[in-house]
Amino acid sequence: MSHPRRTRASATARPSASRSIPSAEYLGLLFAYLGPPEKKPALPRYDVFEDMPADEEIVADGSNIGLAGDTTPCNWVQTHENVMDPYHVFVLHSSNSGNQFVPLMGLLPEVTWEYTARGVKSYQDRRLPDGKLFHRVTEVMMPNLRIVASPFVKRYGRTDYVAWTLPIDDTTTKIFTLDRTPRGERVSRARFNGKSWAELTEEEHQRMPHDYEAQVGQGAITLHSEERLAASDRGVVMFRRLLRQQIEAVQAGRDPLGVAFDTACATVQVEAGNFILEPAG
Repeated sequence: MSHPRRTRASATARPSASRSIPSAEYLGLLFAYLGPPEKKPALPRYDVFEDMPADEEIVADGSNIGLAGDTTPCNWVQTHENVMDPYHVFVLHSSNSGNQFVPLMGLLPEVTWEYTARGVKSYQDRRLPDGKLFHRVTEVMMPNLRIVASPFVKRYGRTDYVAWTLPIDDTTTKIFTLDRTPRGERVSRARFNGKSWAELTEEEHQRMPHDYEAQVGQGAITLHSEERLAASDRGVVMFRRLLRQQIEAVQAGRDPLGVAFDTACATVQVEAGNFILEPAG
């Protein structure tokens, strides 16, 4: 899918006519199951897209979240890991390049991580001048789901955005998204001096790097043995360990995290979002 497609939230998962590979459509994205037939799970649904008001719609987008071209030329893991690296928002998207989002996102957060029933979650707390906390939650769910609230913080509450990091091959990655938005409104992407990432010159890319430069700059497949990880990388390490555990589970014939075989149990509860918390006491 190369262009956004707008859909109604009432859309249901519909099996395709294919007899060789089971597939189904969900809100404008097509999903295929490539595993053993006896292990075919129910197609997940996401509660943030349920019970939508008439003045909102869902945009299904395969444009790789606005980065260069239709795909990203590096391994999917190094693209996916930045979701569990909240400090990169302060370093890459603010102090290094100038604030690429909103002033709130330019504050250095206090970050904690925890494992969940489906993956890993991070909490990012930014103390505001009035004593309140800007509380931001991001999630990765096994194996390749990334749930990040809008860094433009148009409103507070749970995220309107769910995305999948899809490995095309070992060194090519593509991101598909579903975005809940007011009807007819353009999906927000980062702008640099009024330009999209793709409109920047090579010199501007060097002066104002974005996720693409950070991910692709590691090489097509980064060597973890050459890394020098720090405490700020804890979320990345947690994701890597959990991913390895799930690969080993599948190799051993066990079911990985997040798999449901009953459609009634296949709705995923999303916790990621942007929130304002009142000071304690």
